[in-house]
Amino acid sequence: MSHLILFSRLIPLVFWVVLGFLALFLISPFKFVKLKKKIISYWSKTLLALFRLRVICKNTESKVVPPYPFVLVANHISWIDIFVLLSMFPVSFIAKIEIKKWFFLGSLVGMAGTVFIDRNRRKSIREVSKKMIQGSADRNNSYAFFPEGKTSNGKTIQKFHSGLFSLLFENQELKLLPVLIKYKKDYSFTEACAYVDDMTLIESVIKIIKTPNLRAEVEILPVNIVDRCENQLPSANRKYLAAQARTRMLEVYHR
Repeated sequence: MSHLILFSRLIPLVFWVVLGFLALFLISPFKFVKLKKKIISYWSKTLLALFRLRVICKNTESKVVPPYPFVLVANHISWIDIFVLLSMFPVSFIAKIEIKKWFFLGSLVGMAGTVFIDRNRRKSIREVSKKMIQGSADRNNSYAFFPEGKTSNGKTIQKFHSGLFSLLFENQELKLLPVLIKYKKDYSFTEACAYVDDMTLIESVIKIIKTPNLRAEVEILPVNIVDRCENQLPSANRKYLAAQARTRMLEVYHR
């Protein structure tokens, strides 16, 4: 791809990010929750279209997707996972605090209602859990997080951190929605979207732009694939739930 073509692809992306920033900045002071979610969904779909990344969704029958409120857990490959999921689900994300430093995108994610977690502080998970419990009092407000805690190259699903799974025991109304994301080029696995190692955000953006025929395959798993073992200590409960969720997700991911 020539520098001229690359530049012509980057300009609309920068414009769209700035426009999204301004839209959320203007609407943030007001409690237009439904309108904000619609704006975020539309903005995310358009962003993916500008990247020429096609989203293919599987298992979207109403019997699969639980009613609100739910907690969505997904495998984590790239920063763009967030926008793939926001294009489909009106959720608030729980994300690592480092995302705040992303140029413009960090501010966008923050104004979209993201709850940031500092994994270097032990109390941070407890603070986030309290915010989620308060927020989920609104039955239309659901959350999403990446239990792996960091991105991977997408070849497998890494070990799950169990801390945030405690929310599902503290609030029994919440349902667990496991979701799988795979990136493919010409129907074959690709690492083009993987945001790993020392790669910068701009390097990742350029790599995605330069890769043609990209698609994100999103598969929604039945919510009842995970059993809760509630006769144990709280720490054992969440570890059990995290392990069971990962095991079932791996079974589908590698089939």
